[in-house]
Amino acid sequence: MGEPRQCTDCQRRTTVSVFRPEEYTEHTEDVPPFTIRIVSYKLGNVYHSVADNVDPGAVIARTTGTTLQEAEAKVRERARSRMAHPATRGREL
Repeated sequence: MGEPRQCTDCQRRTTVSVFRPEEYTEHTEDVPPFTIRIVSYKLGNVYHSVADNVDPGAVIARTTGTTLQEAEAKVRERARSRMAHPATRGREL
């Protein structure tokens, strides 16, 4: 029957790096008049932080940093800034 051959598509495939979240943390903080949840994790060498308002869970801010503390400080500041200036869409000024 001859020698088995590898399909040409298999030769064209490239390897894909898969990052799995590491150092996952989740905690809540009071940012008057709201309570926010901060979720942080590490992908590769970059820390990611996401802030949402606990109820209904809408994302307020996302940031990255080289350290966990940097990423969380940036997301905390951005969340405070956005919550201090709520959207005025649909309101008359």
